[in-house]
Amino acid sequence: MNYCFSLILTLIFIQSYSQSILKVKWGEISQEEIQLSSVEFEKDADVVILYEKGNAIIGGTFQNHVYRRVKILTDKGLDFANQELKYYSFKNIENISNLKAQTLNIVNGKPEISTVDKNSIFDVQVNEYYHAKRFAFPNVKVGSILEYEYKIVDQNIHHIDAWQFQHEYPTLFSHFSIENKMQLNYNFIAIGDKIIHQPKLNTRSEVNSWFLKNLPSYGKIDYLHNAEDMAERIIFQLNGSSYSSINSSLNTITTWKELKQNQFNYFQEYLNNGIGKEIANQIPKGNSELENLENIYQYFKSNYRWNSFIGISPKLNNRQLQKEKLGNQADLNLLLQAILTNSGFTSELILLSNRSNGRILTGYPYLGSFNMLVNLVTLKNGATYLIDAARMNGDLGYAPKDIYNYYAVALQPFDESFISLKQQISENLSLQNFIFHNGKWNLIRTDKRNGYFKENLSENSNSSEVVHSMDLKLNEIKKENRNLDEKNYRIDKTQHSSESLIEPEFILIENPLKKIISKYTFTELERDRYLEFDFPFYYKTDVIVKIPDGYKVEIPADFNQVYQTETKQFIYNQTTSQQEDNLIVQYEFYLKDYIVTDKYLDVKSFFEKVNLAGSKTLLLKKI
Repeated sequence: MNYCFSLILTLIFIQSYSQSILKVKWGEISQEEIQLSSVEFEKDADVVILYEKGNAIIGGTFQNHVYRRVKILTDKGLDFANQELKYYSFKNIENISNLKAQTLNIVNGKPEISTVDKNSIFDVQVNEYYHAKRFAFPNVKVGSILEYEYKIVDQNIHHIDAWQFQHEYPTLFSHFSIENKMQLNYNFIAIGDKIIHQPKLNTRSEVNSWFLKNLPSYGKIDYLHNAEDMAERIIFQLNGSSYSSINSSLNTITTWKELKQNQFNYFQEYLNNGIGKEIANQIPKGNSELENLENIYQYFKSNYRWNSFIGISPKLNNRQLQKEKLGNQADLNLLLQAILTNSGFTSELILLSNRSNGRILTGYPYLGSFNMLVNLVTLKNGATYLIDAARMNGDLGYAPKDIYNYYAVALQPFDESFISLKQQISENLSLQNFIFHNGKWNLIRTDKRNGYFKENLSENSNSSEVVHSMDLKLNEIKKENRNLDEKNYRIDKTQHSSESLIEPEFILIENPLKKIISKYTFTELERDRYLEFDFPFYYKTDVIVKIPDGYKVEIPADFNQVYQTETKQFIYNQTTSQQEDNLIVQYEFYLKDYIVTDKYLDVKSFFEKVNLAGSKTLLLKKI
């Protein structure tokens, strides 16, 4: 990820810029636009943004006049005809107006215009924070050109998410200009690989312009939780003013400390210690603090239900929820908080933005950034457990993966600090014993899985065929599974046997992790963005093959290898040894954290080496 910081918006005029601005007029289309049938740098694109611009003014508000022109390239792209423009309507902070839209088709060589009727534009409430303008373009078909424009007004001029150059569709040309009429000083933050290298262009000292060309859709970027987080864009953050009259009006800016305290006080209206204590007394006590927490977790999971609504605004207080047994995410987590604190636990209410909602920007406190309220419990030994009372599908300690999104805000203490959200390692351990006896291959296998590996066993299994010989097929003949030990592993024990077969001339032993590591492909030539993965993991597979009589082992040169990235965020190991008549092979694959900050080329090189090593096979050859 790249951030480029610059102080005040006073920039150098570049004369050549005026020549590069496209001449686009409402309702007029060029021959080049008519003839365009695909995007050179993204051949499979269904829609292309031909041109877009934003002309913004910072006055008493932030006003941006937006224009966008797109072309439909395929039948799949017809979905673009249905539009929704979301805006932050909470306390009337944002508003969209002056919306108009139309479809342009070429009929008998001439443009045919179909206008969106104003009565067909609807303003709808999305949730308690957002509204949206919804409308549909008429008469849309493959080859249609759609254009629309509107004005968005934002009352917040302290932190401005000003312009996004990159979208879910490729963009040929994106231009943004901003004029500062209030003599305010702003820092600008450029996010993306291209915008930080693009000079800012202007025609007057107070007007600043940027443009980017030929941007691929952000959906083509791999290893991102939310592509919009890393899309090319510009953000402005107020840095002050030398004018005392202006400064006095800006002192109302909310700090993180104030946001925390205000939100904490708001939640107090819904918390009820009496109810929390009453429920806490009903829950059996365990033999340890962790067991007590596990009992509360299981009790809550069994007695309360989620209505599928996420958000940070409660609708029911603790007493009402205790009666209803059904509530939204905020309702449930506030009741769990009351139970935890009345059971003697150190528990904090946490505001966060999940992966699909995008990362929070820590530079300016903005309540609209958050879409979830959860609990963070800290035990006396320092261990921490993130718990979402609405979604208790996994084991304690393995909250839903989408919660882990860099940083979150704990409502107490009332300070400016943030919490770094760390996931526990999920382990997938397998022991596989192969014996060739009486013309049959037999396998005794023990798999231990915890964390997220317990969710989709077949998908997360390191169970690719390991031993290969002519016409070999192993059939499961016995299976048992159970949960045990302190890490709450799921343990599966299975026995397999093949049909009778003639002794083969050779037997291949393949890497059981081969299919897993081969999924990690890195096609970008270079990258400044971090790599983001689902969760940290540890795979370990031990393969023990009893060498049949009359066979010898052949091991490729340099089979034993250990690879790791520079900061050891990725580690891979494969080793083999021979003990008496047993061939023993061990494979390990480790990811330390769900956010990988190593240099991209280092990670790419690591996987090239690992995939090469992982393709090597061992051979049992008949003497």
